[in-house]
Parts: sequence; structure tokens; C-alpha cells
Amino acid sequence: MQRLRDLPKFMSRRCHCAGTPTSTTNGNYSMNICGCLAHVAPDHTSAAARVMKDTQGVEIHAETEDGRFVVVVEDTPSRLASEIIMDLHQIPGVISLTLTYHHFEDPADAHPQPDAPSPTPSRRPTQ
Repeated sequence: MQRLRDLPKFMSRRCHCAGTPTSTTNGNYSMNICGCLAHVAPDHTSAAARVMKDTQGVEIHAETEDGRFVVVVEDTPSRLASEIIMDLHQIPGVISLTLTYHHFEDPADAHPQPDAPSPTPSRRPTQ
């Protein structure tokens, strides 16, 4: 359990994908980072790990012998982290995948511009 409590510090020090900005519909860049705990059936761990590692926006940070994975998911230019997380649920052998940490930054929020038009309510990438 202590390892999960240290996840935010761990990600900020060692995550290769954390902090990669993605473009929003209003042209700004944002950072959406999701820390997840995945539990995979023991006889599917190798195959599930391979699929996760091959998925853009996903990075495995830790794995236990009993099939638990600490996974970081972030938005990509073409997909939201939430969509990627839903796909991870569909990997054969995945018993559960829970969101344990979430961080979102929008640089536009850091510097308010009272005269700027309101951004669209959706951050979903446009096709």
C-alpha cells in the first residue's frame, strides 16, 4: 500500500510520459496524467504486459508476482486517457483496472484572461 501512496512522487521522478502536453480543441496544450492499478490473472500477465507496453500513452512502472501493475496513462494526440483506460479493461486477463491518481493541467487556467472567449466545454480531440 505504501508504494501506491508514493505513486505521485514516483511518477514525477521517473515517468517518461508524464508531462507530455497534448493539444486541446482550443489550441492550448494540456497535461492529463492518470495513475492506475491493474490486476491481471496470473496466467495472462506476460501477454497483458506486452499489450500495455505496445499501447501509445501507456507506461508500466511496477509489476508484482501476483499480477498487479502500476500503470500510467496519458492523453495522446489522437485519444483521451479515459478512452485508453477503457481499452485496457478489454485486454484478455485483466480482472480490474482502477484509477488511483489523476492530475490535469491546462496552461490557460494558470494565466486567466478576462477578455478571452470561453473555450469549448469539451477537451476531446477533434478528428
